[in-house]
Amino acid sequence: DTCGWNYNNLHWDLSSLRKTRPQRDYSVKRDSWTFFMNVCDNTIKIPPACKKQFGNEVAPAPGYQTLHKNGESACYYMGNVNTGVW
Repeated sequence: DTCGWNYNNLHWDLSSLRKTRPQRDYSVKRDSWTFFMNVCDNTIKIPPACKKQFGNEVAPAPGYQTLHKNGESACYYMGNVNTGVW
């Protein structure tokens, strides 16, 4: 299954960036924020802050943005692979 981006007559194949089990999702931490993401697929794991906030209703997503500050946590979805909506 390939994944890419086309612009004019150019094509970039991004499928080699896709993480699969047993690999870990890409993650970046900045201040109190942590971003978890995958390329061309949903994340492999759902962050604990998202499970805490949404319980069993956590929707799969290609990325999540989580906040941990002053004992509080929050989770934001970053898109939907099936619809391309961000």
